[in-house]
Amino acid sequence: MENQQRDFQLDEIEKNKPSQEDRILSMLQLSAWVCGTSFLKEYMPTYSQRIAGLRKKGYDIKSEKCDNLQHTHSGNVAQYKWNDYNGWCNYETWNVALWINNDEQLYKFAKKCGTFKKFIELIYTHYWSHVFAENFSLKIVEIDKIRLRFDVITMDGVSFKDNAINKKEMESMFQEIYGG
Repeated sequence: MENQQRDFQLDEIEKNKPSQEDRILSMLQLSAWVCGTSFLKEYMPTYSQRIAGLRKKGYDIKSEKCDNLQHTHSGNVAQYKWNDYNGWCNYETWNVALWINNDEQLYKFAKKCGTFKKFIELIYTHYWSHVFAENFSLKIVEIDKIRLRFDVITMDGVSFKDNAINKKEMESMFQEIYGG
């Protein structure tokens, strides 16, 4: 019985422990540039793989050779910087979230949709008219004159279907704000 309780407690600790990716993002948020040796000091020997994984998820993380003279490491060690956009992983995700949250009509429409996936489906299948664009502070642009295909974009020129948009972050926003 005692062993089961201890195992349960260890499992709970492990569940609540932040992932290496979360720890890396936290460290990158606190500093302009973070040297690779800082991740090693935090017991993350596979930090470069975790950073590559974050980049695949859409996080805009820059790297360059660490040339800080105060550091005692030798060889080619990289330093990293996360270009976050008010907590969003990239410009496109931030821009679309900004427009959805700050345009009253878009906000109401998003709330009715409940999920980002449904929002995207409906914005493209039911509301292609210029009236929609005028009412929702959006632009409808011709992206392929031959096929007459259209795209709905923010006033800053970001498509709601942009591949760079982090869908997981957007769904999380919809969950938190719209209760989807």
